This record gives sequence, structure tokens and C-alpha cells, in this order.
Amino acid sequence: MSNQIKVFLAVYAALVMLAATAPTYAVVIGDWEGSPDGWIDWGEDLSIDDPNLMPGKYDYDTVGATLGGQSLKLTDLGWGQTLSIKLNAAQRADFMASSLFSIDYSVAADTLGVGGFARIQGIAFNADGLSWTEFDLSDTENFWFWDGSPEQTQTLVFDYSDLKDSINPDPGYVEIILTTNGRRDPDPYTSYDMYFDNAQLTVVQSYNELVIEDEPVLYLRFETTPMVDSSAETHWVYQGSGAAISKYAGIGNAVHLNGLSSGVVASSVLDSGISWGGVYGDEYAFAPDDITFEFWAKIEAISQYGMFFQQIGPWTREDFAPGLGQAGPEANAFGALRILNGTEDANDMDFWYPPDSNTPGDGQWHYYAITYDEQFGGDPNLMQIQFYLDGALKGSTIVGGTAGLPAKLGPEQDHLCIGGEQNRGYVYNTVTGFIDEFAIYAGVLPGDRVAAHYAQGRLEVEPQNCAEVFLREQGLAADIDQDCDVDLADFASIASTWLICNDPALFETEPDRCFETW
Repeated sequence: MSNQIKVFLAVYAALVMLAATAPTYAVVIGDWEGSPDGWIDWGEDLSIDDPNLMPGKYDYDTVGATLGGQSLKLTDLGWGQTLSIKLNAAQRADFMASSLFSIDYSVAADTLGVGGFARIQGIAFNADGLSWTEFDLSDTENFWFWDGSPEQTQTLVFDYSDLKDSINPDPGYVEIILTTNGRRDPDPYTSYDMYFDNAQLTVVQSYNELVIEDEPVLYLRFETTPMVDSSAETHWVYQGSGAAISKYAGIGNAVHLNGLSSGVVASSVLDSGISWGGVYGDEYAFAPDDITFEFWAKIEAISQYGMFFQQIGPWTREDFAPGLGQAGPEANAFGALRILNGTEDANDMDFWYPPDSNTPGDGQWHYYAITYDEQFGGDPNLMQIQFYLDGALKGSTIVGGTAGLPAKLGPEQDHLCIGGEQNRGYVYNTVTGFIDEFAIYAGVLPGDRVAAHYAQGRLEVEPQNCAEVFLREQGLAADIDQDCDVDLADFASIASTWLICNDPALFETEPDRCFETW
């Protein structure tokens, strides 16, 4: 069998296997590999590894371990033993991005010869704005004990999607509480043991699906060249010579900006390429009123006043339009982030500095979101700005307030500039590094959606969870069109060149049509 056919068959088998698997991502919030993982005994309000509780009521063991080498052992009797976790900020974002909580629970093989039972009796969720919501898990099966009964394991899967609408969009806390119940006969009852492992949240939507669900008016995924707007609006997109697609560098592919004046991307609401000059009214804006900007970035260097993005036309003051940049402290140093505040009030500063927010200089991917809410609180002169970094609200401010000088984004310019500041075509204050998944929304993106986008993006951003990476790890380069999906389009590409690449006479005439796969 030829190498080409072997590759074809291997790729086909891998594609079938991957196609049969839904794009789900597990976020583990408890595996107890010698660590409490933030879990507490709710009744005692103490960490499970507190000396008053471990060893004794809790310990680490190996029974029923399905993730890693250890499980968490609970030794107690009676109803109402409660194991709980109060999620940290990153876990809360994962919680809002997910709808399913699951946990494996087990009992050991019986050696006592004493009958009895053990079970998870209930689950409760507590969060800002939700108060107590308890569920009696009467449908969970008992573990019955008898002389010589084997080790037994079950998985509890709970869908909490109906609860999320009741939770504060920017929750200060989310708590998950498990209640157990059990006993061993005869009287007086003896204690029972339960073992827990692999507590996780399951996210069932991809980042791309989450963004599209929120109906962006511009969505630059940076997957292909020429660059395209993947929103329903399909706006015009410009790519500078210093802005190049990097394969598998972000969520899928990403654009790399070289830090020169050519290292920019621009987009316009107009249908064709336009000059860098010209100012238009709100009718040419991506969103004429409230607006949200969102993107991922991995920064290598940035000018003292480098601009991540800017939506401003020439001959208009900077403080009339949206944008995000930084202020020094010096060239190519990472400094405080600052946001164009969009107000016509001369008493307001041109920029707002979100508290405790600097340009991340750790060489990692980070998520940014900025919202502008015009006519805030029904006042035509006010606007609220919010800034999120890595899914967390870093701060908000209200600008405007002077009668006759409303805080309003405008006049909007003819296009958006990503990677620098521009003035009639001249680009300066540039950014060097990667930008990905740049989206604009008409309206204020709610805090829970910001958290969901960040949580899912954090799972997908470099390295990728895509078929191409799986196949490259197996030594197969199957993603012919390099869109981070192995699908029928790739097989069509193979078929279109099959004859040329395997007929020496034809290969001599069109060698460029043979892909690296061969």
C-alpha cells in the first residue's frame, strides 16, 4: 500500500473518531491529589485537611480513583454530612460557561459483613442573587452493603443551566454543597466510608459558538488570508504587510503584528477599501450607540502609548471615540492601561485608567473586554465604561454630566484600527505580538457572558483542542486547508491533486499543486 493511501486511511479513521465526539471541555475543580483543592466541610466551615478533620472525618485514599492516583475519603454516619466548595474567580467564570456539574463517588468492597447503605442525598447551590437552592437527589441510587459486596462507583451529573439566570452577572461567590446520607446496621450504627474524585464542570460550547450566539457586528477570527469578518455583517477588512496569520497560535490561528507601521489590521462598515482619511457620522459606525469591544492578546512589546485598538477619525479629538492603549512608562515597556473615555465634556480627562490594570508582560494570552453604555441610567449626558481583564471586572467609571456636552461616542470614524494609532494613514504607537478573536457587539455585553467567553477561551487558546493538533501529534499533517478542522474540505483538496501528485508526467507540469502531506 502506498504512503499516500496509508495517510488517507489513517486520517479518515481519525476524522471519524473525532467527529463522533462532541466538543466538550472538562474543568476539574476537585481531584484531591494530596490537596484539599479549596473544598471544605460545610458544617464545620473548615478546610477538609484541617487537623480537626483530617485524619478522622476526611483522608486521601485510592478507592474508586478515576482521575490521578487518589480520591477523597469521607468517614461518617447519618444524614447531612456536607462537602462544599466556594469557587474562586477563575472557577466562577468556568461555572458560568458551563451547565453541568459532575462528580464520581464510590464505596469500597465490603469486609465487615454488616448491611447498610450510602448515597449522595442532595446538592445545593448558593450565589449572589440566588440565595439557597437545594435539590433532593431522590433518584440517585443507594450503595447497598452486604457481606462480600464489591467496590462500587457511580457518577453524579447535574444540569444547573436553569439556575444561571438567577445568579448575579458578576458573582462575588458561587458555592456547591453536597449532602450525603448513610448508615450500617445493626444498632448502634457503625460509620460508613464514601470516596469522591473527578469533580468537574463540563463546557459544551466552543468559543466560536459562544461569540456567534451573542451576535457580534464584527468578528475577526484571523483564521485565513485574506482576512474576513465572520459576523453576519461581513464588513470590509484590511491587512497590513506586517500583519501575518500564525498557524495554531491562538484560538485556532491568530494574527501576529510586527510592531511597525505596516503591522496593523483595519476594518470598515463600508463595502470596499477606503482611504485612511475621512470622518463619518453614526450611520457608518459598527454600533452607533452602546458598544462592546472584546479580544485576546499575547504581547511581546508595546510603544509607550501603544494602542491595542482605536476607532477614531482624523481631525477629531481622541476623547470622542473608543479605544484601548497604555501609558508608558517608556518606549517598549509595559505600563498602565488606559481607555479612551468617549466624552465631549472638557472637564473630563481624555483617558480613563482602570484600577490595578497594567499591560500583561508575561508572554501569555490574556482576554480584554471594554463596554461603553451611552445615556447611562437614562441620563443623555452620562456614559458608563467597564473594563474586564481575564474575565474579571477591573473597574467601571461614569463620564460626562455637563449639560449640553453629552458623553457620547462620536463622530464615529470610517474604520477600526487594530495594532496601533493612525492619523490619515500614518500608523504609530504600535503593538508587537499576537491578537485573536476580535469582536464588536452592539450593546453592552453582560458580565456573565464576558465570564463565559473568557472561561471557554482559556480552555481553547494555545495549545489548541482541535483535530489538527491531534493528528500532528500522531505524525499526520491532515489539515490541508489549515483551518484547524479536519473535514471534507481537506479530502476534497486531496482528491483534486491525487492524479497530479501520483502521475510523474503530470507532476512535472504542476509540482506546486502537491501539498506537503505527500
